Amino acid sequence: MFNKVKIDKLRLIYKKKDVLQENRIEIDNILKQSYPDYSLFNKAGLVLSTFTPTKQKRYGMPDLKHNLQMPSLKQFQEPLNHLNPKMWFSIIHLAKDILLTNSVNDYLLMLAERSYSRIEPELIESEGIYSLYFKYSHNDDSLNGINFVIKFYNKAEEYYKQHKTYICHLYEPLTKDEIKLLGKAYNPETNTLNLKDLNLLRVEIELQGADKLSPLTNLLSHKDKERFTVDLLLNAICKGSLSNDLEKIFTTIIQRTIFNTKETLETATTEVSKIRKLACELLLESSDFYDYQNVADELGLQNQFSEISTIIRKVTPNSELYKELCNKLFFADDKTAEKNGFIRTCKPHSSSNLVDFILIYVVPIIDDS
Repeated sequence: MFNKVKIDKLRLIYKKKDVLQENRIEIDNILKQSYPDYSLFNKAGLVLSTFTPTKQKRYGMPDLKHNLQMPSLKQFQEPLNHLNPKMWFSIIHLAKDILLTNSVNDYLLMLAERSYSRIEPELIESEGIYSLYFKYSHNDDSLNGINFVIKFYNKAEEYYKQHKTYICHLYEPLTKDEIKLLGKAYNPETNTLNLKDLNLLRVEIELQGADKLSPLTNLLSHKDKERFTVDLLLNAICKGSLSNDLEKIFTTIIQRTIFNTKETLETATTEVSKIRKLACELLLESSDFYDYQNVADELGLQNQFSEISTIIRKVTPNSELYKELCNKLFFADDKTAEKNGFIRTCKPHSSSNLVDFILIYVVPIIDDS
């Protein structure tokens, strides 16, 4: 339920002329029976069906009212088995829910104030609750023309707005770790979750169109197909790789856009000398920022280090909020990173990095050019 990528929406497309009417009726009935929010419309000879996998009907349960849990892969696969393998998807929404220590508003306000190289955050407020959107323009070539929307918002408050209650009836069992994490918010007798006091952040990526879906299509097909077809999805389920594939795509997109430290660093170091830029790059590659701080103090280089760290903080803010968000988004299963409370960026500390870093700082300031 937490820290796992979910498929929150799919849109299926096929050409009407390629499918017999009786088969179209059968497909329509199967999807309608499986997904309570299923919708269908026709456009220019195409049939478009939209549904939410997280709301797929489970055995012996009423229609689902929330999108917090994915069905088992076996259940998810069942209605897809009735589709033509060559049908394709034009929309996919990927979502991840994470539990945070502080108010979701605090993290969104922090992200909204951060510098970004190619995107601008749009902070939206409604009755004291914030949502944060990031969008790419249609003519952005830096990500192969991919145009998508990334949303950060308070999932608990969104649920309350829709259902007028914070009590959520779960449809899938929780893991032991999730039960321990939720504490008194989870009632095992009724299998319900009280969202009221949970700082539940949802991060959602909306991809639409063949070019926007190309990273996922290329990953699943090994760059052998132009469309995200039904058979690609089914093959990933059968191979047992779907969860890892979705996690890889989700993480890549978030890291390359919202948490792209390399690009943000290039923007932040445009007016500094080459040696200062090199020091910034070296420092950013390591997760041992505070170890370097101690080294600088011992060498009497506090002022030089302060100058560099000011630049670094434009990239990775000196904020426990930022560290926690990165660790939980990207290193949820890395107990070492979580325990030490730092952001694992590229590689762990090594003695060679430390030596190189010291050598940069022993260069006289007069030669810094």
